[in-house]
Amino acid sequence: MNRRRCLLPLLLGLCGLVGGGASLEAAADELAEAGTTLPTLTPSARSRVVDEAIDILGGFTNVVSRWNAPIRFAVIGGTAGGGAETARTTIADVTAQSALPLVSIEAEEEVEAYLAARRRASADALSACDRRGRCANFIVLIAELAAMRELAEVIPLREVYRRSLEVDGEVHCFFAPFLNRRREIVRAFVFVQADLPPALRNTCLVEEIYQSFGLFGDVTGSRHFSFDNRVKPKRVTAFDRALLASLYAPGIGPGSPVFAVLDRFVRRLGPATAR
Repeated sequence: MNRRRCLLPLLLGLCGLVGGGASLEAAADELAEAGTTLPTLTPSARSRVVDEAIDILGGFTNVVSRWNAPIRFAVIGGTAGGGAETARTTIADVTAQSALPLVSIEAEEEVEAYLAARRRASADALSACDRRGRCANFIVLIAELAAMRELAEVIPLREVYRRSLEVDGEVHCFFAPFLNRRREIVRAFVFVQADLPPALRNTCLVEEIYQSFGLFGDVTGSRHFSFDNRVKPKRVTAFDRALLASLYAPGIGPGSPVFAVLDRFVRRLGPATAR
């Protein structure tokens, strides 16, 4: 049975797609069309969307986590198969929606060179810095599972996550956001296996990058949001975009209550249609 594992400790969150017997190439996309125009919903569908948004944000009584600082990103690997371009495009898309400044760090783009630098690192094992000394706070690694296993020895992943990397086919991709005490995301790390089928690899990249901006939760079998436990190619939906925009709306910051974000999201949905 396919499932999606998602745990969020206080300072580190990680989600990994867990594979089963799904046909990745033939899976049909049942999600709403990607874009910015929200469809008009019936009262029952609107209620379902709101409930799912609450789950993605961690519960109605929770507080939200989000970035406040500029995003300085580096993409390691993926240059041959096109994954790197997908990662860069997605980061640019998400930061534009969140109105955060974006800086591309031209660090070493090859996996082996990055790993070699991490082996030599005496302090920050995740750093990827350019020749001007600017270091990334958002790193996307597109590599073989063996490379991630090696990196896991020098980055602050919890033991449960390290163990999941030991089993082939257990984890296709994950995101790990690092939070400060104010619930501000100060760093994020995304790993995606390079040898996945292209459609699934791109799905992993888009979904993990989106969720690294504060949309940490998953919903099972959603027809509205792409953040669920289906191991198959998917697309970002208008509801994904609307929830992200609500999280980064004026007046919302790290530690804001979920209900404040939800209020802005509901306004974006507009009124429901008649039954």
